[in-house]
Amino acid sequence: MERRLAGLSSAPDASGKTARVLTVAGVWLVLVVVGLVGVELYARNVKGYRLWSVPLESRQPYFFELDRLKVYNRRFVEQRRDYFRDWPIPLELFDSDKPTPRYLFKPNLRMAVKNGKLVPAQPGDEIYRTSNSWGFRGPEFSVQKPPGLIRIVCLGASTTEGSQGDLETYPHFLQQELDRAIPGRKVEVLNAGYHGQGIDDLLEILRLRVLPLKPDVILFYEVANNIGWREFLRGDLSCPTGSCGPKVYSGLYALLSRHSAIFALAAQRFGWNEPAPVTPWHEFDESSPKPAAEQFRKVLREIVSESLAGGSRIVLSSFITLAHDGLTVRREDNALLYDYIHKTMSPFTPGEIARIYAYYDRVVHEVAQELRVPFVDTAAEFPREAKYFPFDLIHLSPEGNRVVARILARHLRSNLLSWLLGTQRTVKE
Repeated sequence: MERRLAGLSSAPDASGKTARVLTVAGVWLVLVVVGLVGVELYARNVKGYRLWSVPLESRQPYFFELDRLKVYNRRFVEQRRDYFRDWPIPLELFDSDKPTPRYLFKPNLRMAVKNGKLVPAQPGDEIYRTSNSWGFRGPEFSVQKPPGLIRIVCLGASTTEGSQGDLETYPHFLQQELDRAIPGRKVEVLNAGYHGQGIDDLLEILRLRVLPLKPDVILFYEVANNIGWREFLRGDLSCPTGSCGPKVYSGLYALLSRHSAIFALAAQRFGWNEPAPVTPWHEFDESSPKPAAEQFRKVLREIVSESLAGGSRIVLSSFITLAHDGLTVRREDNALLYDYIHKTMSPFTPGEIARIYAYYDRVVHEVAQELRVPFVDTAAEFPREAKYFPFDLIHLSPEGNRVVARILARHLRSNLLSWLLGTQRTVKE
């Protein structure tokens, strides 16, 4: 009887122990899950992904540090409320009767770089980026053009504005080249580059910010932000244009890359070897017409016509890209450029990208011929060497910008400046 009672009395102890074990296991499981979610969210924040997106999507904006320097067009923002919903910074707005230009730079900025971020410069800081009272990148100038001054305005997007410091842009180097080329004459080069702006934006920039300055010469250099990439593909893709990057790999690596920011961050931090990328199936289409290219042609004609009507000479340039058939870049040589080619630009091959830019360059050349303005084939003269392209196929290193400036200065000196100087002498006399 006592044995039976002892057995019965031990049963609750066993069940209680089991319950405690299960409770502890449950707590640990919750802690592990919470920890993994926390680490995943941390990795997503570090990598710039949307916090709750599966598969992973990049969180906008890509250049939100630069967006702190802008005043956005209210109409443009209102037309894209979903796009701006996740914006990590408050937007300053200006009112306009049309959605272009998308933004203007704040005037009178002096910015330094600290811990990888643009911050207002303090006394003693090295100045990285400035804007003048007109909102252009670069030093102050007189809006009223002084007598005898040759004023040149460089109109374009990020490749004109520059991806590095104030003293590393092609307009800055062009100023130096022209100062050496025509000593004794005052030449002023202004940087009217606005990253991300398309051809419609640049037309409004021309009207609002360029023509009022009475420039003698306007240099137009821009194509990239106007390309209708999807128009060069025939049929349906397994992924939308511009989002095929995660699908360039297969198997477990591709699965983890698409769904785990922890994996993506660890692969980047520890240099895990990636499998060879695979180009998604697609059918390239070069046939004409391309609606986006025809819209680009139409507005470029307006830019040229309004420049000439405003009393300025305008020079059009072809657009530089490293892309060409047979281009190969090793990850160990330039990881950013490697990823841009194989992920960001997927499914297009470098050869196809080159043909797309050549298509748009032909449009620029045809407009120049039609309206009888100078065309500089900068792309043909620029050396296609990876050392000039630090992170993608179009944005140049400071030395690359210096090469562009030399090419443009040579053409300006031989074809335009003599005309301008002669005209000014006549007017003066």
